[in-house]
Amino acid sequence: MFFGLAASRVSANEGVVHLTAEPGKVGSCFAASVFIDSSYRILVSCRNLPVAWSAEANRYVVWRELEGKVVRLGELSGGKLLGNSSDKFDRLSVTAESGNYGNKPQGEVMVAGAVSPLEFDGKSSVTTTIAPMDTVKVSPTASISPTKTTIGTGAVGALKGVGRAILYGFIFLLVVVGVMGFLVRRKTL
Repeated sequence: MFFGLAASRVSANEGVVHLTAEPGKVGSCFAASVFIDSSYRILVSCRNLPVAWSAEANRYVVWRELEGKVVRLGELSGGKLLGNSSDKFDRLSVTAESGNYGNKPQGEVMVAGAVSPLEFDGKSSVTTTIAPMDTVKVSPTASISPTKTTIGTGAVGALKGVGRAILYGFIFLLVVVGVMGFLVRRKTL
Protein backbone atom coordinates (compact mmCIF):
# COMPACT_ATOMS: atom_id res chain seq x y z
CA MET A 1 0.00 0.00 0.00
CA PHE A 2 1.36 3.46 -0.87
CA PHE A 3 0.61 6.49 1.24
CA GLY A 4 0.69 10.18 0.31
CA LEU A 5 0.05 13.47 1.94
CA ALA A 6 -3.41 14.88 1.48
CA ALA A 7 -3.36 18.46 2.74
CA SER A 8 -6.39 19.61 4.63
CA ARG A 9 -8.16 22.67 3.30
CA VAL A 10 -6.47 25.83 4.53
CA SER A 11 -8.73 28.12 6.45
CA ALA A 12 -7.68 31.57 7.58
CA ASN A 13 -4.15 30.89 8.59
CA GLU A 14 -1.25 33.13 8.40
CA GLY A 15 -0.64 32.52 4.74
CA VAL A 16 -0.22 33.84 1.24
CA VAL A 17 -2.59 33.95 -1.70
CA HIS A 18 -1.61 34.16 -5.36
CA LEU A 19 -4.70 35.48 -7.15
CA THR A 20 -4.52 34.62 -10.84
CA ALA A 21 -6.62 35.93 -13.72
CA GLU A 22 -9.81 34.17 -14.66
CA PRO A 23 -10.10 33.07 -18.34
CA GLY A 24 -10.45 36.09 -20.63
CA LYS A 25 -9.29 38.52 -17.88
CA VAL A 26 -5.97 40.17 -17.13
CA GLY A 27 -4.12 41.01 -13.94
CA SER A 28 -2.82 39.26 -10.87
CA CYS A 29 -2.67 39.92 -7.15
CA PHE A 30 -0.65 38.78 -4.18
CA ALA A 31 -2.03 38.75 -0.65
CA ALA A 32 -0.58 37.90 2.74
CA SER A 33 -2.50 37.21 5.94
CA VAL A 34 -1.01 37.58 9.42
CA PHE A 35 -2.84 37.01 12.72
CA ILE A 36 -2.41 40.09 14.96
CA ASP A 37 -4.53 41.18 17.94
CA SER A 38 -7.32 38.62 17.45
CA SER A 39 -7.83 39.27 13.75
CA TYR A 40 -6.23 38.54 10.42
CA ARG A 41 -4.51 41.51 8.79
CA ILE A 42 -4.64 41.01 5.05
CA LEU A 43 -2.39 42.96 2.71
CA VAL A 44 -3.31 42.78 -0.99
CA SER A 45 -1.26 44.13 -3.89
CA CYS A 46 -2.47 43.88 -7.52
CA ARG A 47 -0.82 44.47 -10.88
CA ASN A 48 -2.12 44.85 -14.45
CA LEU A 49 -5.83 45.18 -13.62
CA PRO A 50 -7.43 47.48 -16.22
CA VAL A 51 -8.11 51.05 -15.05
CA ALA A 52 -11.82 50.32 -15.58
CA TRP A 53 -13.19 46.98 -16.73
CA SER A 54 -16.13 48.83 -18.26
CA ALA A 55 -17.68 52.28 -17.98
CA GLU A 56 -19.87 51.09 -15.10
CA ALA A 57 -17.57 48.50 -13.49
CA ASN A 58 -14.82 50.86 -12.40
CA ARG A 59 -14.19 49.66 -8.82
CA TYR A 60 -12.29 46.56 -7.74
CA VAL A 61 -13.51 44.88 -4.57
CA VAL A 62 -11.74 42.12 -2.64
CA TRP A 63 -13.91 39.32 -1.21
CA ARG A 64 -13.03 36.63 1.31
CA GLU A 65 -14.67 33.22 1.14
CA LEU A 66 -15.21 30.19 3.36
CA GLU A 67 -17.27 27.20 2.26
CA GLY A 68 -19.19 29.21 -0.34
CA LYS A 69 -19.97 32.15 1.96
CA VAL A 70 -18.61 35.36 0.43
CA VAL A 71 -17.97 38.51 2.50
CA ARG A 72 -16.63 41.90 1.37
CA LEU A 73 -13.10 42.64 2.61
CA GLY A 74 -12.71 46.07 1.00
CA GLU A 75 -12.12 48.12 -2.15
CA LEU A 76 -8.72 48.32 -3.84
CA SER A 77 -7.20 51.79 -3.91
CA GLY A 78 -4.30 52.19 -6.30
CA GLY A 79 -4.16 48.41 -6.60
CA LYS A 80 -3.64 47.99 -2.82
CA LEU A 81 -5.73 47.04 0.21
CA LEU A 82 -4.97 46.55 3.88
CA GLY A 83 -7.97 44.79 5.43
CA ASN A 84 -8.98 43.01 8.63
CA SER A 85 -10.98 39.85 9.17
CA SER A 86 -11.87 38.26 12.48
CA ASP A 87 -13.54 35.39 10.62
CA LYS A 88 -11.93 32.46 8.86
CA PHE A 89 -11.51 32.31 5.09
CA ASP A 90 -9.87 29.98 2.59
CA ARG A 91 -10.05 31.99 -0.67
CA LEU A 92 -9.83 35.56 -1.89
CA SER A 93 -11.24 37.00 -5.10
CA VAL A 94 -11.39 40.41 -6.78
CA THR A 95 -14.44 41.54 -8.75
CA ALA A 96 -15.10 44.56 -10.98
CA GLU A 97 -18.07 46.33 -9.37
CA SER A 98 -20.25 49.26 -10.40
CA GLY A 99 -21.93 49.86 -7.04
CA ASN A 100 -20.31 51.62 -4.12
CA TYR A 101 -20.84 49.38 -1.12
CA GLY A 102 -22.60 46.15 -2.07
CA ASN A 103 -22.58 43.28 0.42
CA LYS A 104 -22.57 40.60 -2.27
CA PRO A 105 -20.41 40.45 -5.40
CA GLN A 106 -22.39 41.60 -8.45
CA GLY A 107 -19.57 42.07 -10.97
CA GLU A 108 -17.28 39.75 -12.84
CA VAL A 109 -14.52 37.89 -10.99
CA MET A 110 -11.20 39.20 -12.30
CA VAL A 111 -8.69 37.22 -10.20
CA ALA A 112 -9.02 34.56 -7.48
CA GLY A 113 -6.87 32.24 -5.41
CA ALA A 114 -6.73 29.95 -2.37
CA VAL A 115 -4.79 30.52 0.86
CA SER A 116 -1.45 28.71 1.12
CA PRO A 117 -0.11 28.39 4.67
CA LEU A 118 3.16 29.96 5.72
CA GLU A 119 6.00 27.56 6.38
CA PHE A 120 8.42 27.97 9.24
CA ASP A 121 11.56 25.81 9.18
CA GLY A 122 10.03 23.67 6.45
CA LYS A 123 6.89 22.95 8.46
CA SER A 124 3.48 24.13 7.39
CA SER A 125 1.36 26.09 9.85
CA VAL A 126 -1.59 23.91 8.80
CA THR A 127 -1.89 20.33 9.94
CA THR A 128 -1.64 17.81 7.13
CA THR A 129 -3.19 14.40 7.32
CA ILE A 130 -1.82 11.17 5.94
CA ALA A 131 -4.39 9.23 3.97
CA PRO A 132 -4.12 6.19 1.69
CA MET A 133 -4.09 7.26 -1.94
CA ASP A 134 -3.68 4.00 -3.81
CA THR A 135 -3.34 0.28 -3.16
CA VAL A 136 -1.12 -2.12 -5.02
CA LYS A 137 -1.36 -5.92 -4.98
CA VAL A 138 2.03 -7.57 -4.78
CA SER A 139 2.48 -11.19 -5.84
CA PRO A 140 4.82 -13.38 -3.75
CA THR A 141 7.41 -13.47 -6.55
CA ALA A 142 7.59 -9.72 -7.05
CA SER A 143 10.28 -7.73 -5.32
CA ILE A 144 10.22 -4.09 -4.54
CA SER A 145 13.47 -2.20 -4.34
CA PRO A 146 13.45 1.27 -2.85
CA THR A 147 14.67 4.15 -4.94
CA LYS A 148 16.20 7.23 -3.43
CA THR A 149 15.06 10.61 -4.67
CA THR A 150 16.74 13.69 -3.30
CA ILE A 151 16.37 17.34 -3.82
CA GLY A 152 19.64 19.19 -3.91
CA THR A 153 20.44 21.02 -0.72
CA GLY A 154 21.00 24.16 -2.78
CA ALA A 155 17.39 24.07 -4.01
CA VAL A 156 16.01 23.61 -0.49
CA GLY A 157 18.19 26.43 0.80
CA ALA A 158 17.08 28.67 -2.05
CA LEU A 159 13.40 27.95 -1.34
CA LYS A 160 13.88 28.71 2.35
CA GLY A 161 15.70 31.91 1.42
CA VAL A 162 12.87 33.02 -0.88
CA GLY A 163 10.31 32.22 1.83
CA ARG A 164 12.24 34.22 4.40
CA ALA A 165 12.66 37.11 1.97
CA ILE A 166 8.89 37.19 1.35
CA LEU A 167 8.19 37.04 5.10
CA TYR A 168 10.70 39.81 5.93
CA GLY A 169 9.42 41.91 3.03
CA PHE A 170 5.84 41.53 4.29
CA ILE A 171 6.87 42.48 7.84
CA PHE A 172 8.78 45.49 6.49
CA LEU A 173 5.75 46.52 4.44
CA LEU A 174 3.49 46.25 7.51
CA VAL A 175 5.91 48.44 9.50
CA VAL A 176 6.04 51.03 6.71
CA VAL A 177 2.24 51.07 6.42
CA GLY A 178 1.95 51.44 10.21
CA VAL A 179 4.45 54.31 10.34
CA MET A 180 2.81 56.06 7.39
CA GLY A 181 -0.61 55.65 9.01
CA PHE A 182 0.72 57.11 12.26
CA LEU A 183 2.30 60.07 10.45
CA VAL A 184 -0.85 60.79 8.44
CA ARG A 185 -3.04 60.66 11.56
CA ARG A 186 -0.61 62.88 13.46
CA LYS A 187 -0.51 65.37 10.59
CA THR A 188 -4.33 65.64 10.50
CA LEU A 189 -4.56 66.34 14.24
